[in-house]
Amino acid sequence: LHPRRTGMLQSLIETNYKWYQQCLMLDIEILRLDWFRGETYQDFFRYMDSTGGFWLHRWGNNPVRTFAVGLLLEDSQVRSFVMPYAHQDYCSCGHGAPACRLDKTQGRFFYTCDEVAPGADPPAIGVGDLAEGLLDLQPWRGTDRQKQRFKISDVRDFVDQQFGDQQFGETPAT
Repeated sequence: LHPRRTGMLQSLIETNYKWYQQCLMLDIEILRLDWFRGETYQDFFRYMDSTGGFWLHRWGNNPVRTFAVGLLLEDSQVRSFVMPYAHQDYCSCGHGAPACRLDKTQGRFFYTCDEVAPGADPPAIGVGDLAEGLLDLQPWRGTDRQKQRFKISDVRDFVDQQFGDQQFGETPAT
């Protein structure tokens, strides 16, 4: 198996074969249990378990399941729902809704969506391409996709909040 053979794997693994630890980590998952109980996935899981990584390196179920789906299924066999959802650094206001806003009013950064007006329909749930969704979990590199979804000023503000007055490339005073 080539490590970048599917769109999903290309979204997970960079051309230098580095993984930036993005994975499917949601509170809502709809999966086909017959596939996860099947021989192909069970062989993959037994192999991963035999390496001792769950115990030694605290591998979690989310990255292991993400790579199993990416390695063992074709892109056409995987779908994701696009619905209002936020978790850590990920936010989606729903299918066809405006992009999430980075809210800085509470003294820290968090994502928010515009509230639905009383009596208005909530954002629709759509079906999306999982490989595309994984691109939103990659670290900031200033890609056209990232620039379209996030304002540069929000990224700078976030970095400033994380590092305070410390300038990049400078050694902090001791």
